Amino acid sequence: MKISMHPLFAELPQLLISKEHLKPFPRYEDRDAWQGLPLVIQQTYLQLGEQALGKEWPVLRASSFMDYVRTGDRKRYETVLNERRKRLFDLLIAECIEGEGRFLVEIADGIWTFCEQSTWLHPAHQYVNGREGKLLPDINDQAICHVTGEIAGLLAVTYWILQRPLDRLSQDLGGRLWVELQTRVIDVYEQRSDFWWMGFTPNVRAVNNWNPWIYSNLLPVCLLFMKNEERLAQVVARIVKSLDAFIANYAPDGGCDEGATYWNVAGGSMLDCLEWLHLATAGRLQVYEQPLIQEIGRYVLYSHIADDWFVNFADGSARPYVSPHLVSRYGAAIKDERLMALGDSLRKEVVSALDYLHPIRTLWSWFRPMSSQLPKSAPLLRDVWLPDIQFMAAREYAGSAEGLYVAAKGGHNGESHNHNDIGQFIVYADGQPFLIDIGVEVYSARTFGPERYQIWTMQSAYHNLPTIRGMQQHAGQAYRAEDVQYICTDSEASFSLELAAAYPDEAGIASLKRRVALNRASQKEVIVIDAITLTTPTADVRLNLMTPVEPLIDGNTILLKAECGKVLQIQFDKNQFSVKVKRIDFQDAKLNHAWGNTLYRMQLIAFEAVRQAEWKLQIRQV
Repeated sequence: MKISMHPLFAELPQLLISKEHLKPFPRYEDRDAWQGLPLVIQQTYLQLGEQALGKEWPVLRASSFMDYVRTGDRKRYETVLNERRKRLFDLLIAECIEGEGRFLVEIADGIWTFCEQSTWLHPAHQYVNGREGKLLPDINDQAICHVTGEIAGLLAVTYWILQRPLDRLSQDLGGRLWVELQTRVIDVYEQRSDFWWMGFTPNVRAVNNWNPWIYSNLLPVCLLFMKNEERLAQVVARIVKSLDAFIANYAPDGGCDEGATYWNVAGGSMLDCLEWLHLATAGRLQVYEQPLIQEIGRYVLYSHIADDWFVNFADGSARPYVSPHLVSRYGAAIKDERLMALGDSLRKEVVSALDYLHPIRTLWSWFRPMSSQLPKSAPLLRDVWLPDIQFMAAREYAGSAEGLYVAAKGGHNGESHNHNDIGQFIVYADGQPFLIDIGVEVYSARTFGPERYQIWTMQSAYHNLPTIRGMQQHAGQAYRAEDVQYICTDSEASFSLELAAAYPDEAGIASLKRRVALNRASQKEVIVIDAITLTTPTADVRLNLMTPVEPLIDGNTILLKAECGKVLQIQFDKNQFSVKVKRIDFQDAKLNHAWGNTLYRMQLIAFEAVRQAEWKLQIRQV
């Protein structure tokens, strides 16, 4: 059942509290609050602020903006832009902690640098303004993407916290910043309804994480800076209506088809928005008891494998950064102790290297800590079934990473951040990866362009799926799972689906039924059975299996022995298949973080032509 927040704002002007009473974080003058931060935060940011003093602000060159169109590279521009953002945040916190004015001039330089920047739009996102393929931005035609929102949010919060000392330094700095925030963000938002992420234009593109990601920054810009109360109420009502479009895109199970990596900026950013609205209405807007809102938050719990490993279907990393404070706050908001415990378990350090990317979220975490007496261990759910996105997961024992863990998916190949992966499954043992979903490389122009499915990580041949007659799965919503069934008992969790519709007609597949099951009875194993019927016989059949562990082939058994000493064996019918192993070496920051420099693709290759057959894999720990 879908929910809507919009009707709650029928009397929005009366619900919004005055700016004088809106206090999301301590201002600079609240010395007790800033000096009460944990000592590790104080020491870290004082050191970072001192490192930034006296350095030139990095230059964003026209050539680096042009890289995206000319070469497809995003890194050179992003590196400089992110360094600017990081420096400003580091200087802000250092000044707030020390309180002596030593960093103020550098902060003013940082604000001025962003004000002088030609555009806050990322070069990869010029398409939102109809400028796809253009080398440089049009400064007279501003648009909003999630990077625009993050820059605006950082500037707004920086000035709000430091308003008094910055005004003493120069009254004109705040005026200039207000002009830039108004013309680049607020005016553009009020005047445009055609940005796809708003959800106001039907049948253009499905709303995804951009929506709450942008609003989690646009809301504080408006709430902290807009002076006209009537205009502010209209803008906030419009934001709420647009957030409704994001929420309406979710089915009742709250599943995020973009994966756990994007939960931070999808469901997690929605929580940020709800918290801003809750704060701005003195708690009178409260939707946390709604089942859908709760399920959206729990997705990150459902996709957790063990430690920092998460199920990473779609454009995700198997070892993503999932904000522990965000998970804890979501758990507290919906009163879910399991989610709070997961957040506690993910807290490896107080200061995160990614804090500067979400400064508002970081400040909320510091000044609205989730104190809890809950155990620090993650809940580790035994069984998960999300029927709407067709995602299942199962482990041998609830609350323990010991033993086998399996996850699998159905759905369709037109999902947000889609890979062609219907029927994909992964297997972990004792919390370690053995049969995997690779994830995604560092983004480039190809990632979201017409060449997306030429990238190897997007293709079904590099997932744990069959290739028939050389044909892989195709992209698009028409390529989908059918006849999906899930059964769970104490002794077994079983997931089955029909895959024929995920492949093109040329593959000649009349039926391809896959069953993935975890047997928790006496013989602990994961079983994968593919029953295939072809229109005409072919010997061109390959079963692909991806692993980070070098395989050893022994007759009808593949042995995977991880560096930690854990061993997994995969048994197959040696009368049906031979095995070919391909080593894949790569240098890619995203993939290296999860898998190191090497992966292996095992291909089980059919000995003879078949028209109808059944293939069985038995996967066990030894």
